[in-house]
Amino acid sequence: FRELEALRLRIAADLHDELGSNLSALSLLSRKLLKRGSASRQEQADLLALNRISGQTSNAIREIVWLINPECDTLQDLALRMEVTAKALLGGIECGFECRQAEGTTRLAPQRRQNLYLLFKESVTNAAKHARASRVDIKVNQSDHTWELTVQDDGVGFDPAAAHRGNGLKNLRRRAARLKGALDIHSRTGGGGTTVKFSMKLP
Repeated sequence: FRELEALRLRIAADLHDELGSNLSALSLLSRKLLKRGSASRQEQADLLALNRISGQTSNAIREIVWLINPECDTLQDLALRMEVTAKALLGGIECGFECRQAEGTTRLAPQRRQNLYLLFKESVTNAAKHARASRVDIKVNQSDHTWELTVQDDGVGFDPAAAHRGNGLKNLRRRAARLKGALDIHSRTGGGGTTVKFSMKLP
């Protein structure tokens, strides 16, 4: 077990140090070339694309490093990551984040932590992209051996029955099944907003 954790830590450090620094260098170089102003319109478009892609890849690498790092296996660290991610995904949308965890030091297996995080991220992404909401409230609650997540928005809502073919809902249900948890989605059209609730048993 200790050897596996040491390996995860080394991989996380290598990804951060090698790929992270290279991507940062690409982003800085593209911005430097753009500031010179000597590039053609097509070259400027290419540099902007390079800067955007390097930034997106850098964010993805940071996420992978976080998922691999054994020092981030606790519920407390998961909640901190969720709060930072929510604010980044929601942009200018008002966001409330409330966390009540009695045992924040509880550790999760890497795959379980990944599925929990991605279920959360999918829920917030759906609200950011489709809800047209002015506010999203996120609550994390732990009572006894149950962990609960609620993502609620005040957006336009949708008909869950009519949206059954959407990949977003399919992904949520698939991850909930992998976690052996209960997923409940309440929404209605006409400005009723959407509430996504997920709960699971902790080991």
